[in-house]
Amino acid sequence: RGAAAAAAPGWATTGINIAASAALGTLAAWPGAGRGTAPYLLLGTGACGGFSTASTFSLEAVALLQGRQLGAYAAHLILNAAVAPAAAAAGLAVGPRVANALRARRAGRV
Repeated sequence: RGAAAAAAPGWATTGINIAASAALGTLAAWPGAGRGTAPYLLLGTGACGGFSTASTFSLEAVALLQGRQLGAYAAHLILNAAVAPAAAAAGLAVGPRVANALRARRAGRV
């Protein structure tokens, strides 16, 4: 149970980091809520920053390495270092579209 139990939270952390990256990317591209604005600081730095957990990711990576789970360790690193930034880029791409769709919906155009 020791090494396997230590590895189990790693996948949850990876999913959270990817989701938070996508949310932060979307927020950064949102018209009127870009970087440096009050909504970005509150939701981006506060909510997304508290939601994603770099320190937990690091500790879980070490636990996987110490448990000699090299395949899981490699996947953990790749997913957090490549997929999470890709999710942020996807969020940047869809943020304005989501904002426009919500505005249109509120205006009764959809």
